[in-house]
Amino acid sequence: MSAVIQSIDFIATDPKIRNGRPYVLGTTITVADIAIAKVYQMLDADEIADWYDLSLPQVYSALAY
Repeated sequence: MSAVIQSIDFIATDPKIRNGRPYVLGTTITVADIAIAKVYQMLDADEIADWYDLSLPQVYSALAY
């Protein structure tokens, strides 16, 4: 089985949005927001997607970032 490379096309940075912190494209939710939900609130990817109204690929991209 070969490795599958996933792209992180859902993450962007813009100095005008959230002070340049990486965020989920099309939203103002930062990668840090997603990481905090995972680590400190112990939410799984489905719960994070529901909480922030994101798709699972967006959540996984943020976690991979």
